[in-house]
Amino acid sequence: MAHITKRSVTWLKPKTETVPQPVSEDSKEQMRETSKLYTWKWAKLRQYYRSLHPLCERCESLGRIRPAALVHHRVPVKSGGGLLDVDNLEALCSDCHTIRHKELRGIGGSKVGEARHQ
Repeated sequence: MAHITKRSVTWLKPKTETVPQPVSEDSKEQMRETSKLYTWKWAKLRQYYRSLHPLCERCESLGRIRPAALVHHRVPVKSGGGLLDVDNLEALCSDCHTIRHKELRGIGGSKVGEARHQ
């Protein structure tokens, strides 16, 4: 007969689940406002813009060719940039998008894409 030990029945213990952190009312309000902004109009404009700019505009300016993964607002909408303003858009690859957000937060340098794309 097999002997049952604590070690052999560890699978019976319930898994520890991460408890979701409470979301502040300010965060909830910000999420509601953001979801209101990104409407079907934005989805159509984004699709149209990517059809006009299939390549990453920042990579192109550096002499590289990479497909654009998304459309980015040059001036964030929450900072006053136009949501549906074509002049406020740029098509970026995912690497350049990450770099752009680091620049906006003051983390990255001004030479976009050089470290990642070499």
